[in-house]
Amino acid sequence: YVRIDKITFDIRSGRITLNDFKILNPPRYSDRYLLEIAEISCEYKLKGKNILDGFEVEEPYFNKMALNIERLGDGRLNLEEMKKYIDTVAPAPKAAESPGGQESEKAPSIASSVSKIVGNKKISDIVTLPETFSLKGGKVMFIDRLAAARPHLITFEDIEAKLSIRLDKDYMKLIGLSTTGRGNVNGNPNEVVEWNITLNP
Repeated sequence: YVRIDKITFDIRSGRITLNDFKILNPPRYSDRYLLEIAEISCEYKLKGKNILDGFEVEEPYFNKMALNIERLGDGRLNLEEMKKYIDTVAPAPKAAESPGGQESEKAPSIASSVSKIVGNKKISDIVTLPETFSLKGGKVMFIDRLAAARPHLITFEDIEAKLSIRLDKDYMKLIGLSTTGRGNVNGNPNEVVEWNITLNP
């Protein structure tokens, strides 16, 4: 459900670039992608002699992001459906078998397995992520098929924003989210909306 066209590590400048980052929409929604980002770029700094010793991500930057939010006629929202969609495409964890062929204690969960990428090291041991991300040239499209017979479209364009994300120490749970920014409504430069939003799930 995640697609990346190209990943570039520039060792000399210490920069990582991801081109054409895309997240597929759940089935039955009109747009193919829930999220598209033309370029994700950041600097990185090695913690030791090589990348397996860990690295720090600095100054992450999203260029030309497009987020497609859609509500169907039955009230379902693709942002909410995405969690269910991920659960259906991810393999279910299997219980471990004892030598006698009977099930013993539960096998490690997918989350705990994903959080470990090199031996017993967790993602957070290898990668140190910043809390603040910059966004420029973004666009958010909201299609509402519930309120009227015809779909109602609202867009926020030319978005410039700062996004702060706080995760737990294992990078597996969202602790806090906040964003400040501005953008044009329906492409009209005379209709500008500004926001300062904080969420604590």
